[in-house]
Amino acid sequence: MISCEESTFLSSKHQHVKPSFGERIKQFMHLLMCVYCRRFSNQIQQIDKAIHNLNKNAVEANIKLTTQQKQKMEELLQNSSKH
Repeated sequence: MISCEESTFLSSKHQHVKPSFGERIKQFMHLLMCVYCRRFSNQIQQIDKAIHNLNKNAVEANIKLTTQQKQKMEELLQNSSKH
């Protein structure tokens, strides 16, 4: 059986990459037994759906960041990567 650390990694990975058959089986077996990883997996799926919906709504509403907002975001990202 895989560890909780491996399970959370697979839950995160599966949001972007299709899992192999072996990974799906390992993940399924772990999630049957571990309520914490099952909860994490559900939460990460909900977050992914929410982000997808926000992005979809922003595209439909033609929402765009101003140049000033983009610069501020870039500044914040650069400062956070220094820590």
